[in-house]
Amino acid sequence: MEELLSEAQSALFQYDIIRASKYLAEIFDLLDQLQEMLDITQQAQLQEALQQLDRSLQNNDYLLTADLLEYAIQPLINRAYQ
Repeated sequence: MEELLSEAQSALFQYDIIRASKYLAEIFDLLDQLQEMLDITQQAQLQEALQQLDRSLQNNDYLLTADLLEYAIQPLINRAYQ
């Protein structure tokens, strides 16, 4: 998962949106599975982060999208696997 996040961020920073969207699709699929491993509070945090990701993508704000992956999604993933 960390490699997917890193690759997605790299593609976003390079404005390679087609490549980034492929990684993001994989990430979203994995996050759907991950949600079952989270407690209720973490699930709510994940849903909020996903809503923010959706807004950032709709606004073509790829820097914010990359930041959300690093600072909102990655910590939730780390907690799920602790």
